[in-house]
Amino acid sequence: MNKSFFRKAVLLSVIAVLCSTAAFAKKEKKPVDPDAMHVTHNEGVAFASVNRLQKKTGRSNFYWQDNMIGAFYAMQTVNVPLNIFGRIAAFYPVEYKFNEVPQTSKQVLLYAFDLFVGPIWTIDIKPAMRIQISPGFHTMYQLHDKAHYVNIGGGVLIGVEMPMTKGITLIVNGTFTYDDGNIGTNARMQPFDHCWSYCATLGVRFSKYPNKFYYIKSKADKAAAGESQPAQEKADNSAKK
Repeated sequence: MNKSFFRKAVLLSVIAVLCSTAAFAKKEKKPVDPDAMHVTHNEGVAFASVNRLQKKTGRSNFYWQDNMIGAFYAMQTVNVPLNIFGRIAAFYPVEYKFNEVPQTSKQVLLYAFDLFVGPIWTIDIKPAMRIQISPGFHTMYQLHDKAHYVNIGGGVLIGVEMPMTKGITLIVNGTFTYDDGNIGTNARMQPFDHCWSYCATLGVRFSKYPNKFYYIKSKADKAAAGESQPAQEKADNSAKK
C-alpha cells in the first residue's frame, strides 16, 4: 500500500513538472534579449554533510557527523553590476555518526533547512562552460535527536554551468561553510568548538533567455545554421568581385 502510494506520488510529480515545463515553453513565443537584466531560477537535488567537533583534554575529541539528502531552489540575478545568488534547501538525515561510528536515530521525523546568500561572479570558459564563485552568508536549522541546532556563519560556493540546450542549463555546485554551532538549544548542554559543512547540488535551469552556446542543437537550429553559411559565402564572393 505504501509502495503503491509512493510510486503514484512520484509519477504525478514527474507529470506535473513536465506539463508545467511544456506550458511554459508554449507561452514564451516572443524573442528575448539574453543580455538584458533578469533573474534565473534553478532547482534540483542536494547532499549535505554537517560536522561538529567538541574538544576534550586527556582523551579523544568528540566528533559528530550528519549526512543528509534533499532538494534545493535557487535564484540569481543576471546582467547587473553586482549579481546576487540565493539558495534554500530542505534535507532529511540519512546517516548519523559519532566518532566515525554509525548511530541509530531515536526519531523518524528529523529534518533540516539551509540558506546561502551572497554576491556571485561568473567566469566564461567559452564556449564549453561557465564557472561561478560566490562568498556568502550561511545559516542552517536542524532538528536532531538531542537538540535544535542553529548554525550561522559564512562560506564559499564554487559551481559549474553547462548549457545543454537553448533554454536548459545543467548546474553543479559545491559549498563549504564554517559556522557558529552554539546558537541552538545545545549551547548550554553540549557546546561545540568547531562546526563546518559541505554541500553538493545537482540542478537544472529552464530559462526563456536563450544560451548563446549549447551542446544539443534542435533541427531548427541546425537548419538556421545551414542557411546562414551559404549566405555568408555569397557575401564573401561578391566582395571579392
